Amino acid sequence: MSIVIYSSAVSSGRIAGAIGSKDAALAAAVGQQALYLEALERDPVGTPQVLAALLAGTPPPPAQREASAYMFISLCQTLQTPMPHAWHWYLGIDTDPIAEYLEEDFGISGFSIREQFFSAYSHQCPFELPNYGGFPLVGYVPAAAFPALAAQMAHIRISEDDLWALKREMDYLRAEAHRHIRALAENMTFCAEQGLDLFSFCH
Repeated sequence: MSIVIYSSAVSSGRIAGAIGSKDAALAAAVGQQALYLEALERDPVGTPQVLAALLAGTPPPPAQREASAYMFISLCQTLQTPMPHAWHWYLGIDTDPIAEYLEEDFGISGFSIREQFFSAYSHQCPFELPNYGGFPLVGYVPAAAFPALAAQMAHIRISEDDLWALKREMDYLRAEAHRHIRALAENMTFCAEQGLDLFSFCH
């Protein structure tokens, strides 16, 4: 089974304000998200109840924890500010080459997507993340961390011509990794400039 990582740039204050708000208009907006609609198809009765409980600030019972975590992801996606690049990375398949070529081609060693997005800062989230010992896994990076992360990658410049040159040389793995690295660097800068937190999801 492939494990996917994706992220939403959104202020933790907006998320905290939504949880417990009982906002009907927000519930309707969350109800348009693909994850919510998939859950609704599987469980047309329980899914609206789980979302209502999340927006009421009610902790989910054990049987609904996984569903509540997916509702949290849908909430983040509803309130997010679109980043320059939407990523959809496979753990290992994509993240290992990113780390490899960050070090080999750009001199940035020891950068782990899993560590940075899910472990290094998640304890700093101002509210408890919906991590219940399995998937989905939710991570957090505060806005305050992004100036340093962006500065670390400020020297990275990757153009479309650079990517095409790698493809012409049939270095497809490096070309794909460079495409991801460009997205990573530009999104880090975006979050730094906009003062946005980052919530990431792995499932």
